[in-house]
Amino acid sequence: ICTGSSRFYDENGKQWYQRRVRGAVKSVSEVSARVIMELSCQNQVPLSALTYAEYVRDTVAAKNLTAKVGDQADVGMLLDAIDDFYEAAETFERARSKLFNKQTDNVLKMRRMNDQLILLEKCFTFAPGLPGRPANRHLLFAPSLLDSYSGAAFPGIFDTITMAESDPSFWPEVRTQITLATWATHSAIRALSLEHFP
Repeated sequence: ICTGSSRFYDENGKQWYQRRVRGAVKSVSEVSARVIMELSCQNQVPLSALTYAEYVRDTVAAKNLTAKVGDQADVGMLLDAIDDFYEAAETFERARSKLFNKQTDNVLKMRRMNDQLILLEKCFTFAPGLPGRPANRHLLFAPSLLDSYSGAAFPGIFDTITMAESDPSFWPEVRTQITLATWATHSAIRALSLEHFP
């Protein structure tokens, strides 16, 4: 092989690979920028607080949290918070649909409601992450540690309950997860509050 032949052909495919990776990264960033641009131009954030609250209420009811925990932990405050969250979401969505249906020019009110929805999503993130999964920081939507196919609201609670059924030393972690979920739900209720809404 003569010297300088790499100018004419790519021996190991490195140049081709670098061009493909560069192109893929460029494509992903272009799509991301386009999605962000589209969302920023919309008057209404495409997120429903009521759908969020219904999912939480229905999933927790279907999993029968009270029966799973028994007398090992108190879930009364969490269940009350979920009911209050559903009511707050209903009130918020009624006010939101009223505002957006009358085609008002009050951009500040629209932006305030959109910001409240974004804050709602942030209420359920927990920086240290879920037990055993520090990369999963969403208390409400995350894959289960034990069953990645089925989803459930508050996977941290249900995963630690499953672990506590086989090892009772996990019950304090179950109580911690219930407390975190209650706190996050109360934060979400405050985020949707229309109390100071002009």
